[in-house]
Order: sequence, then C-alpha cells, then structure tokens
Amino acid sequence: MSDKSEAAPPEPAPYDLRAGWTAVVIFLLLYALGWLDRKIIAFLVDPIRHSLHVTDFQVSLLQGVAAVIFYPLFALPIGWMVDRFSRRRIIFWGLIVWSMFAIASGLTKNFAQLLMARVGVSVGDSTLQPATSSALADLFPKEKLTTAMAVFGLGGILGSAIAVALSGVVVGFTQSSPGYNLPIVGFVEPWQFVFIVTGAPGLLMGFLLFLIPEPVRRRRGLVWQQVDGKGFGGAIGYMLAHKRFYLSHFIGFSAVAIMGATLTAWTPAHFTRTYGLPVAQVGLTMGAIQISLGAIGMAGPGFIIDRMIRRGHLDAHLWYFAFAAVVLGLSGIGMGLAPNAGSAFVGLAFLDLSVGYFPVAAAALQVVTPNRYRGQVTATFLIFLSVIGQGLGPSITAAFTDFLFKDDHKVGASIALTYAVCMPIAAVCLWYGRRGMRVAHEASDTA
Repeated sequence: MSDKSEAAPPEPAPYDLRAGWTAVVIFLLLYALGWLDRKIIAFLVDPIRHSLHVTDFQVSLLQGVAAVIFYPLFALPIGWMVDRFSRRRIIFWGLIVWSMFAIASGLTKNFAQLLMARVGVSVGDSTLQPATSSALADLFPKEKLTTAMAVFGLGGILGSAIAVALSGVVVGFTQSSPGYNLPIVGFVEPWQFVFIVTGAPGLLMGFLLFLIPEPVRRRRGLVWQQVDGKGFGGAIGYMLAHKRFYLSHFIGFSAVAIMGATLTAWTPAHFTRTYGLPVAQVGLTMGAIQISLGAIGMAGPGFIIDRMIRRGHLDAHLWYFAFAAVVLGLSGIGMGLAPNAGSAFVGLAFLDLSVGYFPVAAAALQVVTPNRYRGQVTATFLIFLSVIGQGLGPSITAAFTDFLFKDDHKVGASIALTYAVCMPIAAVCLWYGRRGMRVAHEASDTA
C-alpha cells in the first residue's frame, strides 16, 4: 500500500460547541418523546388488564419482550447504516415509524394487536440511540462527551416525569369516563385515548432535526473519517480483541438496565396496590421526584466522570457505576420492602439519584471505540440492553409476582428480589471491566 493510501486525511475543523449543544437540545426533546411513549404504559397496567382480560405477566410482555423482538433483527443493520449514512435521516424516519405505531397502540382491540403495536414503537430506540451517540461523539471532544451525553439523557428524565405526571392525572380523570368518540377512529376506551394523544406529537417533532447539519465524521488517532469498507466483522473483531471491557460493560450495564426497567414498569403498580394510593397522586409525586432528583442523577455523573477523565482516570465510567449500582440496588430493595408509602418514596428518591446509567454507558463506548465501528458497537450493546435489561426486567418481576408469590399485592417484594439478584452482578462486572477499559481507551487512539 502506498504512502498516499496510508496517510490519514486532515482533521476536521475545530469543534463547534454551539452546534453541538443545539443538537443536544433537539436530541433531548426527541428522547423525552420516546420515553413518554414507552413509560405511559406503566400507568395503564390495570385499565389494560381489565379491558383485554390479561395478567401481569402478559402486560410485562408489552413493556419488555415487545422491544426484544425487534432489536436482534434490526439493531445491527441500523448500526451499520449509522456508520455510513446520514444520522439525521435515520433518526427522522425512525421517529415517524415509532410515532405511527404509538398511535396504533390506541387503535388495537386485543392483546395480540397491542403486542405488535408495541413492537413497532421499539423502532424508536433502535434508531435514536445509535445515531445520537455516534453524532454526539463527532460533535464533542472526548473529555466533554460524557457531560453532553448526560444532558441528552435528561430527555429520559423529562419524558419520564411528563409521563408519570401527565398519565397519572389523565388516567385518574378518564377513569370516570366510559370512553371517547373520535372523528374517523370512532369509539376508544380511556387507555386507548392516552396512547393516541401521546403518540401524535412525534409526527411533527422529527422536523426539528433539520435545524442542525449532519455532523462531520471525525477520526481518532489514525482512524479515517470515511468508513474503511469493512463490514460488521471488523466491529466484532475489535470487540473480541478487547472482550474484557466490552463483555463486562454489556453484562454489567444490562444488569443495571433490569433494575431500571423494573423501576419503570412496576413502581406505579407497587404504590397503588401496596399502599392504596390513587394513581393521580402517585403520578404527580413520582413526576416531581424525577424532574428534580432524577435530573441531578442523570446530569451529575457526566460532570463527575469528565472531571475524572481530565485527571487521567481512563476507567472513570465503569469505576463510577460500579459503586452507583450498589446504591441503586439497596435503594430498590428498600423501596420494595418499605412499610409505608412515605419511606417507599424515600427509596424512590435514591433510585432516581442513581439510575441514570445510559448516558454513562453510551459515552464509555464512544470514547473507546473507533469511529468506523461506533454505530455497530452501540447497536450490539442495545441488543444486550434490550434482551437482558428491558426485555427480562419487567417479566422477571412479574414472574416473581404471578408464579412465586402468587399475589398481585406482593409486587413490592418482587421488585426487592429483582434488585437483590441484579445488584451484585452489575457491581462485580463493572469493577472487573475497569482494566479492560483502560487498555481499550489507549488502543482506540491508534486503531
């Protein structure tokens, strides 16, 4: 190979942080919308059960397995496209598809139809997460990336808080109504109306993406701006070469994701069934906690980790969350076994302070993965996260409730047991992966 072919292209222009933060705000809003569409179902558990005559375990399939079905088939091809094509357009079309399926969730008449609609909603994550992670890595230097990812992650807190507050009020309000007659659609039940109203905004919000330019793909070390022509095999080879980091990261954060998915899926039911609280009160209280303490828990780790990186701690992401996983686990156990609602809300507050794992996990992958593999590696991680975390999390807790305790009012004990199992797995894996991350971090600069 000639010297000319081996020479790396010139570095792109200096980082435009103004454009970067504009992109963060737009991505944050879309992420909030995605969380709203996913989180809303947690407040519709009992109306769906009564309307469609299904069990907790079947509802858990809507919250977990529905996403798992989609990810293994399409996440890797989408990751491949993220590494090659316009990330704005990938996000845009993903948003249109997931919004249409979110609306379709409100038009379904039986469990099978609703399950298929929720599978369609999962397309949002499979496009949004790999594309935004890759784009932000090209918009920010690595010592500022985790902060940017953490601010982007506030979209999850915002969407979740809106979901719990809005749905608590809406569900409480609509419980007194038999349903609504809508133009063209016809009669819908209250829970169906909620799906339609929360899914519709996405059809317009996607156009915000065209307010920002497509980020220029930057190189790291000797990595070319353009893809080198290798397929997914190149990404697999790179991950296998640094398997101590990638396996520890994937498994550790997937265990954390099980705890996070359990929190999302079953906390409202825990407070309404165990303590007899009205759904509107639960929604407003949870929303207030999430929008305040949850925002701190999401953004705070980014500032801390970036500060650690500037001081030379190349394993900061895994170091931080090895400890955060312990706090998260103990808080979940405490919330699930709390003797009264007040102490359970205290446990929930500590959960919201420590559950903001995704920006940290995503940023860790971006800083140690060469540019040409980022979309594919992120997609691989999302498969682990969806199958193990989001897929199993709600169903593990529901299985404990339905098959072990055999009592709907034991959902708190099921939550506590789920956290007790996942906490040591997460902490040990993330701590073990620290050395692998330091090695991969150094290798990525010359990959």
